[in-house]
Amino acid sequence: MTGPSRADVGAMANLLKAMNGDKSGLKAQTEAQQSQGGNEIVDVSPGIKTADIKAMENIMRNFQGATANVAKKLQLQLMDLKKHQKVYK
Repeated sequence: MTGPSRADVGAMANLLKAMNGDKSGLKAQTEAQQSQGGNEIVDVSPGIKTADIKAMENIMRNFQGATANVAKKLQLQLMDLKKHQKVYK
């Protein structure tokens, strides 16, 4: 499992700030991407770009994968513990 990139985490942080009314991070991010030649579609009413939504989806997908991995490991450990309990009794 790979973790989210720094850019994805920064984009999500900007989204969370925008939800609280601080759109300065989104504006700076948009300006930086446009200065690099990016042609992102920006919905000017909330200030959220398609790339920001994709970044949040990537982060949520990675968290879902991590949760599934932890659940699988816990299940294996519980099964192993039950085996050993029978042996010790």
